Amino acid sequence: MATHSRQLFHACFILISILIGSLLDQLKQSYANVIRGLYIDIALFSLLPLSFFVTVISLPVRHNLEGSTQSGQPKDTVALL
Repeated sequence: MATHSRQLFHACFILISILIGSLLDQLKQSYANVIRGLYIDIALFSLLPLSFFVTVISLPVRHNLEGSTQSGQPKDTVALL
């Protein structure tokens, strides 16, 4: 009888270990997705100041390239030879 209860205990222990292992694997996968999403969010938010800086710097350059003055004539004209 003692060997039967010992075998039953080992079988239950193995089943519980398998269940805990599968639950831990599912938690690890879901946390990996959450962490991956956080890394993507951090990367995108770190690009926001850079894009703002590029936009602010490019505004005067864009205005100079368009070259409109109050008379409607371009500021910078290139003489064609």
